[in-house]
Amino acid sequence: MFAIHSKIELLKRDKQPLGSYARHYYDLFQLSENSEVGIMLRSAEYAASKSDYDQISRAHFPRSYLFPEGMSFARSDALFPPSEFEAVIAPEYEAQCRLLCYGAYPSWAKVRARFLDLRGLL
Repeated sequence: MFAIHSKIELLKRDKQPLGSYARHYYDLFQLSENSEVGIMLRSAEYAASKSDYDQISRAHFPRSYLFPEGMSFARSDALFPPSEFEAVIAPEYEAQCRLLCYGAYPSWAKVRARFLDLRGLL
C-alpha cells in the first residue's frame, strides 16, 4: 500500500505515470482474498508494521518518502481516488493486467469494491 500510495502522490504532484506500479492493485486485490490478511488488518501487528515502515522510511528516505495522512490508507487517494485520478488509474491497471495476467483478472470495479469493503480496516 505504501508503494502505490507514493506513486499516486507522484502522479498528483508531478504527473508521473504509474506504469508498472499499477500492477500493485492486482496484488492488493489478491492478498485481500486471503483470510489471514483480514486477521492481520485487525491486529496490533498491522499498526506496528506501519509504524516501523514509517520510521525507517523517514530516516533513510526523508526527501522521497510519501505517506498517507495520519498513516491511514483509508484516506489515501491511491486506494480511494477522486474521479479525475481514477480515470487515469483504471486504464493503467487494465493495461498491466493484460500484460501480466495469463487468465482472468478482477475488473477495476471489483478492485475498487474490495477496497471499499476494507476501508474501515485500513
